[in-house]
This record gives sequence, structure tokens and C-alpha cells, in this order.
Amino acid sequence: MAPRAPATRTTRTAAATASRGILLRSARDLMLERGSENVSIRDIAGRAGVNLSQIYYYFGSKEALKAAVLFDVISEFDPTLASPAAGVAAGAEPAALEALIDAAHGRLAEFAVMPRLMLRELSRDGAQLRDISGRLVLPRLRRLEQLLRRGQRSGAIRRGPVRIQAALCSSLFLYWHLFRPVLRAYGVDVLDPATRRAVAGETKRLLRDGLYGAPRRGAKPKGGR
Repeated sequence: MAPRAPATRTTRTAAATASRGILLRSARDLMLERGSENVSIRDIAGRAGVNLSQIYYYFGSKEALKAAVLFDVISEFDPTLASPAAGVAAGAEPAALEALIDAAHGRLAEFAVMPRLMLRELSRDGAQLRDISGRLVLPRLRRLEQLLRRGQRSGAIRRGPVRIQAALCSSLFLYWHLFRPVLRAYGVDVLDPATRRAVAGETKRLLRDGLYGAPRRGAKPKGGR
């Protein structure tokens, strides 16, 4: 029998990535099922089929693993708010915003786990969760703010408090997914494709009516803070 070839750095790296991914998926599933406060390191190791030492090797602590789960889930959602506003032509900001609404509903449906994890965990206080908010969530809100600010300067979007507008735009599509179990009991399931399209359409209609209705003739473009 030929001697076994020693593991290469590439194979070791691939194995480590796979092990870390299994731990993240196991922790994510358990956090959703029970809430992170009811999940122990031993529970995660048992679900993943690994030794406790592997969790400490890859993450260091339960809190670090929990933060990594949130970072991983929110990163998966990244494409929705990853595009900079700089590439949008002046006057085209409403169309870009509507494309964002469509993309957001699609991504939230694809990663249905994300809103529930955010609702459970980001509402808690803690340095690691604030770090995730600062590194992932806030930059995307600021990109949305930039888009709205450019729209106000071009006259395509009504003047108003930009950060309030950005928060409103985000909440319009997040609400449907954060409260999906309640809304589903009410008879509205946003994961149903036809319902999701209707929700996106109504969200865009609200924006058209309230945020960037037809500008007055001769109105000068204005900025806003």
C-alpha cells in the first residue's frame, strides 16, 4: 500500500473552513430554535458533531461564535445595500430606490433566517453586537442615506430629514419579514412569491406618494439634512 501523502496547506485550510461552517450553521439553527440564551457551547458541539475544543479553537467563546453567526448572516444579505449611490445618474434615484426595495424583499425571502436572528440578537446590548451593527448595518444605512441625499439635490426626491427617510425606507421592507409569523397568522405570508410582489408594489407606491411624488413645475432642487 502506498504511503498516505501528507496534508497540504490547501487541504488543511479547506478542512478548517468546512469545520467552521458546520459550527456556524449548527449555532444558527439552535439560536433560531431556542434563542441564544438557551443554547450552550455543548449544545452547539453536539449538533455539529465535534469536540468542544473546536469551538474554542475557531471562535474562543460562545459570545464570539454568536457574533460570528450574525456577521455571517448579515453578510449574506449584503448585496441588497452594497451598491454605492455614486453610480446612480442624477434624477434616477427613485428608480434605484425601487430596485433596492425589490432586491431587499427577494434577499429577505431567500435568507428568511436573517430577520429573526436580527430581531432576537441585535435588540440586545453588547459590545460585539454593536460592533456588527457598526461594521455591517450602519454602512448600508449610510449608503441609502447617500442615495436619498443625491435625490434631494437633483430634485427627484422631496426635501426632508434624510436619516429619517433612510430609516423609514429600511423599515418599510424589514417590517414584513421581522413580523412574518404574526402576519402569516393574519393571512399574509411574505414568503409567498405573489404576496411578496404585491408587498413590494405597495411599498413602492407608498414611497411614490410620500417620498418622491411628482415635483412641482419650476421647483428648484434642494438639499436636506
